[in-house]
Amino acid sequence: RLGARHAKLVGVGILLAIGMLTYVLIRKGPAGGFVVASPAITVLVLGSSWVVAWGPLFATLSALGAAAKRGVLFRSAEGLDAIENLNAVAFASRGMLTTGQLGVDKEELQPGIDRRDALLHLVAAEHDPHDPVSAAVCAYAEATLGAETVAARPPARLFRSIPGQGIIAFVQDREVVAGHAALLRAKGIVVDAGRQTDGRWLHLAVGGTLWASLHLVDPIRPEVAHVARRLRHRGTRPLVITPTADQATHEAAAALGAPAEAVLAGDAGDQVAALKSLELKRVGVVGSLDDDALALEDAEFSVGVMDRSGEVADDVDVLLLRPGVGGFSVALACAGTARFGARLATGAGVLGILAMGPAALEWLDPAGAVVLSLILVGATGLAIRVRTRLLPHY
Repeated sequence: RLGARHAKLVGVGILLAIGMLTYVLIRKGPAGGFVVASPAITVLVLGSSWVVAWGPLFATLSALGAAAKRGVLFRSAEGLDAIENLNAVAFASRGMLTTGQLGVDKEELQPGIDRRDALLHLVAAEHDPHDPVSAAVCAYAEATLGAETVAARPPARLFRSIPGQGIIAFVQDREVVAGHAALLRAKGIVVDAGRQTDGRWLHLAVGGTLWASLHLVDPIRPEVAHVARRLRHRGTRPLVITPTADQATHEAAAALGAPAEAVLAGDAGDQVAALKSLELKRVGVVGSLDDDALALEDAEFSVGVMDRSGEVADDVDVLLLRPGVGGFSVALACAGTARFGARLATGAGVLGILAMGPAALEWLDPAGAVVLSLILVGATGLAIRVRTRLLPHY
């Protein structure tokens, strides 16, 4: 596949070498015999052909190797071309654009509610240490009340988790509801109207009464701005696919440079249907192998983050070994390096061919032709190597 990607350039180099060598090495002399033509031209033909054929292959291998060292695995070398030619890229909001490290930056207690009781009831209900919301709530409670106080929280029983909404449990024989405003409204509990559509608020109700509200923050990854610049430079349209289009999702999309209408909300099937309705050509999807499997399977070009089980998927075009959109930025940079190397090698080959004019006029002797060819080959390889070394990490 690597050879197929550069078959045209390699073929051009081989044909150029064969054709020019046939002309300059074997031609009829004045007496009708065969003589060897200018050695300088011969050297330039070989040097130019070698640069044109070897440079793109070296650039591709360097880009793929640098990507692998940075945790970005291309399934094939064709992916370097495909990722450069995307017209639009859809990013999954969860874990790609934000850090996933939730925190609490604000709390509001209802009048007459004790802060300690509210936090202990909330921690008792949010018992899952692997859930990011539960982890953020527990960390906040420990920082506020102390680890020993939190460890002595009342026991909870009869847990029931509602995906995407929250948790219902019983603590000290009272029903505890912790989650988004929609869950509390379904239980007949009144929530402030200004917070009913903001998914960053976690509400706590005990015994059918609202006790407290915590505001959760999920910081946007710093590399999002870098990816936005790369996409803008290429003229690639950014999109965001998400289960719920809350305020946090729109803020992440804005950091990516995606307008509000570019946020496609819904379940997996709705996301795929929304992408198809846009009627865009060459659309890529960047998401998790766990949560965004359907969108990745249907995408023309897929960039998947390794799932939590550590299993490697062989049906994605690019596999990211670490979460976050930074891996996609590295993939773009590696593709740019491969294209840079191909263009540089072509330019060096053209320069070598142009030097045949001075060689034909005997302004350039064979030694000079050798030096020039070595300079073209060495400079091309050095430039590609330096460009590879400067590729970003994440």
